[in-house]
Amino acid sequence: LAKSVVLLVSIYIVVLAIEKSTRFGLLDLVGKKTAPSCINITAEEVDAMPCKIDFGYSFSTMLCSLGVFLVDYYCTRSFAVGMQREQEKLSASASLAEAVVSDLVRFDLDAAEYRIENEDNTPLTQILSQLLKNLRQYRPYLPDSLFEVEIRVHDVVKAPSGPNAAVLFTDIKS
Repeated sequence: LAKSVVLLVSIYIVVLAIEKSTRFGLLDLVGKKTAPSCINITAEEVDAMPCKIDFGYSFSTMLCSLGVFLVDYYCTRSFAVGMQREQEKLSASASLAEAVVSDLVRFDLDAAEYRIENEDNTPLTQILSQLLKNLRQYRPYLPDSLFEVEIRVHDVVKAPSGPNAAVLFTDIKS
């Protein structure tokens, strides 16, 4: 659609320039008699006789109009495409950060590491990798009561939470 609009506007600018230099009557069809560069002609003569514009002036005006229109269109288009790409990257980064933080809240470092490794190397993944590395180093110094404990009973996995659950299931194992 956009390319057809650009084509139609470009054709309009070219046809308008040709009309102004040759005066083949296109503007007169819409009921408008114009005389943009008539010199030393009275107002009555302007209505009776449309004047032509010099071809060189008409051609340069057409080139300038086309140039401004096309440069504006392609600059605006490239800006919009770039913004759309940035929006997609931002959305993907937010989704990754949300998923990794959800894993880190549960202290599931392996799942977080898997998510980070499957993404492109970006500043966000570098920061999350550093955070993951720090958490792996700090984990041995933290009390076990901070972590969820998984207990397997007949191939059924239950993950109780809280500090009392770890003590309760430790007594059942023995």
